[in-house]
Amino acid sequence: MIHPPESDSFDVLCDMTTDGGGWTVIQKRTDASLTFWNKKWEEYKTGFSNGMQRNQWLGLEKIHLLSTKNEAVILRIELQGDRCNIEQNVGCSGKPEGYWFGEWEFKVGDEASNYRLEVATATTGNLTSHDSNDSFSSLNNEQMFTTIDRDNDKRPGENCAIMNFFGGWWHNECSAAALNGKYQVSDKPIGLFGFKWGWYHYPPQYVINPIRSEMKIRKIIKA
Repeated sequence: MIHPPESDSFDVLCDMTTDGGGWTVIQKRTDASLTFWNKKWEEYKTGFSNGMQRNQWLGLEKIHLLSTKNEAVILRIELQGDRCNIEQNVGCSGKPEGYWFGEWEFKVGDEASNYRLEVATATTGNLTSHDSNDSFSSLNNEQMFTTIDRDNDKRPGENCAIMNFFGGWWHNECSAAALNGKYQVSDKPIGLFGFKWGWYHYPPQYVINPIRSEMKIRKIIKA
């Protein structure tokens, strides 16, 4: 349990192992037992879970509090496994047991800003490039959060949370990342649909449909 300034206390899942520990998990997916993609604004705001060790979204309001209570906060995203079938989709990673991660300086605004994202270029990891070709920072930085009932993205005439079952996210014109997308899409080929991350910056370009994902944050200790 943690107690951020000017907030009630709440329970969180901590990672005290990875790279020295000190992480607070803000999103975790391990299987298809909890639907993420069709949750509405209020649910993404307050959070939802079927067990913190299984599947959870901490909630935008809590993410805002945790990402702004310190001068600088780092976000780490980890993806494990790839369900994308390379025999059916030539744009797959071809790494069913692959592991990817990345780290970014990160902040989420308050509800008045529609939980606007500030994310810098990645500093480490193999999930994206560490320059202006970083698809997460280049496509999602300064974007507001979109859900199926609140369309704040920049795609004319379509809601990216609904399109291709991408779910709630800081969508631009429907982004390379959709880590709250539908876990399984029975009537569509896996790849560009649902729960995915696109490696688009350098060839070969491919899509990861993770088996597991984890997003976690901790403060940056600057020298």
